[in-house]
This record gives sequence, C-alpha cells and structure tokens, in this order.
Amino acid sequence: MALTPLLARFDLRGVVVTADAMHAQRKTTKGIVAAGGHYLLVVKGNQEKLRRQLRRLPWQQMPPLDRTRTTGHGRREADG
Repeated sequence: MALTPLLARFDLRGVVVTADAMHAQRKTTKGIVAAGGHYLLVVKGNQEKLRRQLRRLPWQQMPPLDRTRTTGHGRREADG
C-alpha cells in the first residue's frame, strides 16, 4: 500500500489519520499506532470478521463528545 510509506514521512503523534476501506489493513494501523497516531478507517462488508468484532462493541455506552449540525447538499446533517 502506498499509504504506509507516505505516512512514515510525517510526525503522527496526536494525529488522527482517516482513510478509506482499502487501507483498513493491520500493517497500516500498526504503523500509525507505533508512530503515536490514531486512525479512523472505513470497514466494508468484505471484512466480515472485523465487522463482527465492531458490532460487538458497546456503542450505546459511548456518549458523543461533540455534536455538529449543518445544512449542506439540500439536507440537514447531524453528527454525534
């Protein structure tokens, strides 16, 4: 993957890296964490084991720390 060598050029301490599902790989996530960073990645249906693990997390017990409301593209959006 091209993302791992690219990220090696940056100081990732305290940084949140976001990427699409192509980069939801162990090598990528381990490299980000080893560099002191965090990650937010998309997980698609073809990674069923990972999706099962994510579904088991206690999402309802995790309160949102921030809430954003915007209007864009003809619709109202709310995050958090």
